[in-house]
Amino acid sequence: MTTELTTAERDHAKVVDPYALRPEDAVAAPTTFRGRFRYLGPGLILSAAVVGSGELITTTALGAQAGFVLLWLVIVSTAVKVWVQMELAQWSILTGKTALEGYSQVGPKTRRGGWINFLWILMDFAKILQRGGIIGGAVACISIMFPVMSGPLETPS
Repeated sequence: MTTELTTAERDHAKVVDPYALRPEDAVAAPTTFRGRFRYLGPGLILSAAVVGSGELITTTALGAQAGFVLLWLVIVSTAVKVWVQMELAQWSILTGKTALEGYSQVGPKTRRGGWINFLWILMDFAKILQRGGIIGGAVACISIMFPVMSGPLETPS
């Protein structure tokens, strides 16, 4: 049995890290409005597509109470979300650190991290409650659509 590598095995061994930062892969940032606008489309669509149940429930409840008075808030927050995500992604790529590592550098700091990290931890616990609400809402919808053994929203159903 030989230990010689075939050409295919040698090429496979030379796999390049796709996350490595290489100067030859850098593209100059667009300087014109039209050039910037070309990069806005997919990000804006992706940002709008990442609308969770919280946004759907909150915006519909807010719309029912306030009408169209606060529609500007939905539009502005969607646009701002794109820019914040772009800046966080750019910062993460340039520094090689995660967003949470960056947040830990924002003062005031404690020994264990910045105040934004603690808010993130609280938000993470709140997401557990949100998941419970999503599951409960889905179960209620299914109970209304397909009542089993009794009427809609009753215990056996």
